[in-house]
Amino acid sequence: MAMFGAVNPVRRVSRPAHRHDWSVLIALALALGLALLRPPLAGAHAFLVRTTPQAGERLTSSPRDLRFQFSEPLAAGERVTIRAAGGAPVPAGPPERLQGGLVVRVPLPALADGIYVVSWQVAAADGHLTVGELAFAVGTDGEMPGVSTQGAGPLAWPATLARWLFLVGLLLAFGGLASERLVWAPVARRHGVGIPTLPVGRLLLLALAGGVLQALLLVRQTAGDGDTGRPAWSAALLTVPGLLALGQVIPVAYGLRLLPVRRARAWIPLLLGLALLAAAVRGHAGAAWWAAPANVLHLAAVGLWFGALAHLGLVVWRLRGRGLRPALGDGARRYAGLALGLVALALVSGAIVALAQFTRPAELVDSVYGRVLLVKVLLVIATLVLAAVARRWALPARRGPRRAVLWRLIRVEGLLLLAAVAVAGALASVPPPRNATATENLLGPPPFTGPVGRRAMLAGQLAVYLAATEDQLQVRVLEPSGEPAAGADIAIRGRAPDGTSFDVLPRACGPGCATNAFPWQPGTTTFAVTATTAGWAGGTVPFAVAWPLTPEDPALLARVVETMRAQSRIAMTERVTSAPGAVAESAFPITGERFIDNEPYEGGGADDVRPVPAPDGARGLTLYLSGSSLWVYLEIDGEDRLRRETIVNPGHLIERTFAYDAGTAGLSRDGGR
Repeated sequence: MAMFGAVNPVRRVSRPAHRHDWSVLIALALALGLALLRPPLAGAHAFLVRTTPQAGERLTSSPRDLRFQFSEPLAAGERVTIRAAGGAPVPAGPPERLQGGLVVRVPLPALADGIYVVSWQVAAADGHLTVGELAFAVGTDGEMPGVSTQGAGPLAWPATLARWLFLVGLLLAFGGLASERLVWAPVARRHGVGIPTLPVGRLLLLALAGGVLQALLLVRQTAGDGDTGRPAWSAALLTVPGLLALGQVIPVAYGLRLLPVRRARAWIPLLLGLALLAAAVRGHAGAAWWAAPANVLHLAAVGLWFGALAHLGLVVWRLRGRGLRPALGDGARRYAGLALGLVALALVSGAIVALAQFTRPAELVDSVYGRVLLVKVLLVIATLVLAAVARRWALPARRGPRRAVLWRLIRVEGLLLLAAVAVAGALASVPPPRNATATENLLGPPPFTGPVGRRAMLAGQLAVYLAATEDQLQVRVLEPSGEPAAGADIAIRGRAPDGTSFDVLPRACGPGCATNAFPWQPGTTTFAVTATTAGWAGGTVPFAVAWPLTPEDPALLARVVETMRAQSRIAMTERVTSAPGAVAESAFPITGERFIDNEPYEGGGADDVRPVPAPDGARGLTLYLSGSSLWVYLEIDGEDRLRRETIVNPGHLIERTFAYDAGTAGLSRDGGR
C-alpha cells in the first residue's frame, strides 16, 4: 500500500469548467463509439483471392514459400506468422511484396512432416484491416499426425508488462473515482469528516504509460514487417488494432487533463469507460460478438471492486481515532454491500468470456491458456474468501469495525486481486485453445483437383457453398464470422434431369462440411439444401447445376472488366442481406472506374471462372475466390456489360442491378477507337 502513502484529505483545485472541455469530451465519446460500433460497408477491401499452399492442402514435401494473392495492392505493413499445430513458431523469412503489392511471398525453411497454421494480417488502401488463418499439412504419404495442444509459444513479456501497467492504473483510477461518489460521499456528508482520495492523477499516468507502450510496441511490430510505403506509426495506428490502442490512450489522457476541474471529476469514470471498452475489444473476447460486451462488464466490475477496495484500504490507514470509527464502519459496510454485487457480476461475465475460448472442458488443463485462467480463478476465489472473513470478523454487526483486523485483511486481499489483474494481463498474450483443434477440424476438407462447378447462397445467416466435381458433390456451411459451422445439420434433396427425385445422405468431411459420391446425369440437376446450426438462423436454398461443366473462360471476365471500367456513368441498385429481415437497399450513380476498382475479381486470379446458363438471352459467369470464400455470379449482356451481379460471402448476400446512359454502350478505354 506504499503507493497510497502521503495522500492529503480531499483538496481539489477548482477552476471554471470551460465549455470547450465538455464539447471535446462529448465529441470524443461519439467518435470512439462510432469507430467501434459502426457496421461494415458492402464495398470491397483487400480480399484474399488465393493462397499457395491452399487451405487444407496435403503436401508430400515441404513448400519453398507461402504466397498470398490479393484483390488490390496492399498499402500497409503485412504480417505473416507460421506455427506448428502444437504452437511452436516457425522461423519464416520476412514478407516481400510482388506484382505491385498484389502478391505477398514469405520464404519458408524446410518443414518437417506435420500440420502448420498460417496467420496473416494486411491493410488495404482505405486502412481497413483484414486478418485470416489457414492450415496445411506436409508429409501425407503416411498417417496424418495428431495435434497437440500443450504448447502455446513464448509469452510476449513486453506486451504483457504494458497491458498490466495499463490495466492496473486504469482499473484503480476508474474504481477509485466511482468509490468517491458511491461509497464515501454519503459517509462524508452524514458524519461531517474529510475522506482521503486515491492518487488518481498518478494512476492515470501509470495507465497512460502502459497504453503508450502498447501503441509503441504495435508500431515497432509493424515496422519490422517490411517496407510498408508509409511511416511506421501511420501503418500501425491507422488499422483496427491501432485505432483501438488510441481508443485506450486518448480517454485516459483527456481524463488526466480534466482531473483538476471539480465539476468534471464526477464524469471522468464515464470517459475511462471508453478506454475499458477499447481494451475489451482488443482482447481475445473480440472473437465472439456476445463475449465482447461480457468482457466490458467484466472489466468494469473488476475495476470498481479493485478501486473501491484500494480506496477502503487508504481510508482505514488514514482515518484514525475513536471518534472516526462510526464513519469508518459506515463506509466499510457500504463497500461490502457494493462489492457483493460486483463480485457476482465479475464471476458471471468472466464465465461468459471464458466460454468463447474453449471447445471442450479438457482444454482447461491441457492448454497453457486454460492453466493460466485457472490460476486467475484460484486467485479470485482466495480473494473472495478473505472478503468473507473481513465481513464476518472485522465488521461485527453491533460493534464498531476492528480496524487492525480489517487493515491486515485488506492488504492481503488487495495483493491477491493485484496478482489476478497481472495474470489477466498475461492471459491476453497467450493464444486461446480454440485455435488448436483436432487434425480433421484444423485442416478441413482438401482442395479439389480438376474442374469444379460452384454455387453459393445465404440460408438465413449461414453461407452455403455447393461444389460439383467429377463424381462428387460437396456442401460447406460457414457462419457469419467465416468459421465452419461446427455441428451444422445439412440435408440435401434433389431432382435429376430425367425428373427423378432423390435424397442425398452425405458423409461428414469436417466441421460444416458434407460430401457424397454423385453420378451426374447430362442436363440440369436441381438441389434444395437445408442448413441449420445452434446460435444462427438457417434455412433452405435452391441450386441448379448443369452437367457437363462448360470450360473456363477467364477471357470473358477480362472483357467484362475492361468494358465496365470504360463506362462513364452507371446507375447501380444494391441490396445487401445479412440475415432474415436484415436488408439494406440503396441506389446511386457510380463511374465504371470506381466500380471496377472495388470489385474483388478486378486484379485477376479468381478460380473456376465458368460460363453458366442465364435468362433472357444473357450470358452467365460464375467465379470463386477461395482465399475469402467469396462466390460471384455475373449476368452479362451482348455488349459485355453487367446486367446483374450476385456476391455471397460469409454473412452477406449482395445483389446488384445496373443501368447505363445512352451512348456508353461498347465504349473501350480509348474512347471506342
